[in-house]
Amino acid sequence: MMRLTIVNRETFSIARVSGDLDSTDAGRLGDALVASIGQRRIALVVDLTEVRSLTRAAIRGLVVVAKMLERRKGEMRVCGAAEPVRAVLEDLGHDHLMRLDPTLEASLQALADRAALEPAPVVPLAGARKASRGKPRDVARLALKRRAG
Repeated sequence: MMRLTIVNRETFSIARVSGDLDSTDAGRLGDALVASIGQRRIALVVDLTEVRSLTRAAIRGLVVVAKMLERRKGEMRVCGAAEPVRAVLEDLGHDHLMRLDPTLEASLQALADRAALEPAPVVPLAGARKASRGKPRDVARLALKRRAG
């Protein structure tokens, strides 16, 4: 019997799954994961540390959610899978959709690293004067100019 606990954060969710996963759990798992990411979350970590067995059919729910996140330019990470469970996941060839990590901490670090690498949007300063070319100065340009001057 599968047990599932989900913790939602602002931009990601953590799903802790335990027990044995088979085809009867695929729909329930998929529905719960879809609900957890909602409309605005772009990342999901699925912790399989306490999953004893996993069938190919049970993975359907994971693949559906991973594809949804991929369309959002998001990411799904799977962590803590014991060797037999990991072998099933690797044999299916969905590693482009679901990244496998050894621990929850490794998955969370990978999400943090990815967020740090993504460029932050440039936001014009309120009331900034126009530059000589008629374009508003952005935060980075003003900071550099202040340091240089």
